[in-house]
Amino acid sequence: MKLKILGNGGAINDGLNYNSFIIGDAFLVEAPPDIINSLFQFNIDYKKIKYIYISHVHGDHCFGFPFLMLRFFFDRVEGEIQVLGPSGMAVHLKEITRLSFGDDHPVNSWIKENIVFTEISHSESVWIGHEFEITPFPVFHLVETLAFKISRNSIINNDFIYLADSKWDDALLNYISDRKYIILCDMNGEPTDPVQIHISEQDILDKALPAIDIDTKVIGTHLKKNKTSQHRRIVYAESGDEIDI
Repeated sequence: MKLKILGNGGAINDGLNYNSFIIGDAFLVEAPPDIINSLFQFNIDYKKIKYIYISHVHGDHCFGFPFLMLRFFFDRVEGEIQVLGPSGMAVHLKEITRLSFGDDHPVNSWIKENIVFTEISHSESVWIGHEFEITPFPVFHLVETLAFKISRNSIINNDFIYLADSKWDDALLNYISDRKYIILCDMNGEPTDPVQIHISEQDILDKALPAIDIDTKVIGTHLKKNKTSQHRRIVYAESGDEIDI
C-alpha cells in the first residue's frame, strides 16, 4: 500500500506544505490549514476520503478541517466520513467550523448528518475500513496527542508508525523497539529552539537508533525547512514523496 506525503512542514516553516499524508485513497492523516491546496496539488481524489485522523488539536494539524468540510458539502460528497482523534477533538472541530462560517451556515447541518466523530484513547485499536487496523499510543506534547502504529497484514507490507508531535522521552521506546518499522517521525526539533518541545535528529541518533531494530527506517517530517541527513537510517520527507507500507 502507498502512503503519500502531502506536506512535511511544521507550525513554523519556510514555506513548506503543512504536515499531512494519505494512506491509500481513503485514510487522510491531519487536516492542516492548507489541506485543500495540498490535495489539489497532488491530484488526490478527496471524494474517496472516508477516514480523517487528527493527532491533536493544534492549528497546524486541524485548522483546515472547516474548509475540507465545506468542500465536501459544496461537492455533495455522499457517504459517512469518520473523524478520529483524542478526547475533546469533536467539540474543537465543530467549534472552529462554526467560527469559520457562522452559526447558520448549512455546512454545520451537513456535518451533523455525515460526519461521525470517534474519540479514541491509547491502545484502543480501530479498523480503517476492511483494510488495516491502527493502534494509537500517547506521546509527549503540550496537548493530548496520539501517535499510531499499523501492523503488517495482507494489505500492509511493512509495519508502520506515525510518531506525531512529541518531545523525546525514553518511554517512546516501548512502542518503537519491538520489531522492524518504517517510522514517520516529528523531527522539528533544532538546537536553537527556545524551548525543546519536538524530537530532533540528535535525539534519534543518540537515544532511538541504539535501541531499535537495525533495519528500522526513520523518516523525518513536520520540519522547519527541507533538509537532508548524513546518517543512512534517517531520511527526511518531502511533499509528494511516496512510501511503500
